[in-house]
Amino acid sequence: MKHFIYKNICRKTMIIAACAMLAVPAVQAQDWSANVHGLIGNKNLDEDDWGKFDNQVELGASFDFKMNDWPLSIMIGTLFSADAEDNGSSAFDESGVTIETHIGIRKIFDIGNSPVKPYVGGGLALIFADLERRRGGSSFFTETDDDEAAGFWIGTGIYWTIINKLNIGFDIRYSEAEVSLFSNDLEAGGLHTVMTFGYHW
Repeated sequence: MKHFIYKNICRKTMIIAACAMLAVPAVQAQDWSANVHGLIGNKNLDEDDWGKFDNQVELGASFDFKMNDWPLSIMIGTLFSADAEDNGSSAFDESGVTIETHIGIRKIFDIGNSPVKPYVGGGLALIFADLERRRGGSSFFTETDDDEAAGFWIGTGIYWTIINKLNIGFDIRYSEAEVSLFSNDLEAGGLHTVMTFGYHW
């Protein structure tokens, strides 16, 4: 299962990286603009559904681009969150993981010649979730279940373009999609609050 999760993360990250690399020659032209960002922060899930795993560390990446005469940018991104509980050799170690792919649109607001750029956006969320229980760290006594679902995301944020077109900012999103794990329906989306850092073309 861990191998599958890591493959899932790598595949989504590679998609974003490929989009960014393919777009570089185009966005370097004067008619295009784009941003590629890394993200680090926190994801809050429904406490009733996830219990001790409702507060997870989150990492991710996003890429958005547009022609200068387009009113909206196209955005694709992935977010990986996880938390684990080590209960000692005589009890079950537990872990919870979610991976989200966000595809949608983003409206970036230009404030004159200001380097400050607020934005709003939303679209489709594809969410993978996994729960695992392992007794005393042993792979022989492991229970695991995973599921995938489609839902939506909405969000807002702001970034500052500083020296050499480097960006730094803050992003907050809400996502929603319901998965089934161990015969229970769980809300796999949540509230994402992350810092962003990246590059503007």
